[in-house]
Amino acid sequence: MTYTELNLEKTPFIDKIRNELIEHEQGKFILATGAPGSGKSMAMIRLAEKIDENFSIDRISIGHLTPFIKLLQQANEGKLPHGSCILADEAGVFLPAREWHSAQNRILSLIFQVIRKYGLLVIFTVPAKRMIDIHGIILARYYGVGRGVNYKKKRSYFTFYELEYDDWSDHLYRHLLKDGNGEKVNIWEIALPQSIDFEEYERKKDEMIGKLLRKAQDIFTKIEGKAGGKEKKEKEEEKKKEEQKKQKPSMEGKRKLVYPRVPVLMKEFGISETRACSLLGVDQADYWRWKQQNIVKSSLMTIESPSVTA
Repeated sequence: MTYTELNLEKTPFIDKIRNELIEHEQGKFILATGAPGSGKSMAMIRLAEKIDENFSIDRISIGHLTPFIKLLQQANEGKLPHGSCILADEAGVFLPAREWHSAQNRILSLIFQVIRKYGLLVIFTVPAKRMIDIHGIILARYYGVGRGVNYKKKRSYFTFYELEYDDWSDHLYRHLLKDGNGEKVNIWEIALPQSIDFEEYERKKDEMIGKLLRKAQDIFTKIEGKAGGKEKKEKEEEKKKEEQKKQKPSMEGKRKLVYPRVPVLMKEFGISETRACSLLGVDQADYWRWKQQNIVKSSLMTIESPSVTA
């Protein structure tokens, strides 16, 4: 088995995909991954250009999914002919992870309903494979990995796999894409996009990232503000409690000072315990418990004290 480097544009692959889309109405889903600067977006845009002669920057959604859904709606309304390509670049990057994973199944279901019916090629690029649900990967026909860009040669490089899912064993297999002679190719090269202004496209991506950063900054500012406000409130409550402790005698101190006066008032004025507690501002139930505790303590002291014999 040998590995070679080859220009994808010089192989039958482009014509094969175009024929399957147009003549056989076999929609395709391609997934491409790679870190920023790996060339995955440039490679997939150029691939879309070669397959769809009407492909333009208007067929690309960056980060957000709303423009991508609108493109699917255009296809569903018959506004995109068979063989058309649409690309979701950095798909779902501008959505929180939980929302993105929640939306994926609905979006992927919609994608495959549309591509089957209208012979559509849909390409997703994401930073990492794990951002795509396993069900989405199973439905993908091809998988690309960005390997870099050479701006002097005006070429991007990537590894391209054909995916095969075995439903019986529930295993997903990937095979290096072969050239016209049946040889496996490890690294493919392809020209940089020609139907779009490369600098304009990168500027558009930078603007989207800038919006994301501003949104993130607003979120973190609110979170920090709430955290700071909560901490300040807790400190104020603690300070208030300390001041109250200083200003008011403890309950135990109040019992020692006031409760012994209850029987004194009862005797001096000939009033009931209830009336005496009321005059002194004493909770009668608490006074009764205090009195019982003192009776028990007195009894214990009597029992423990040694008896004195003559």
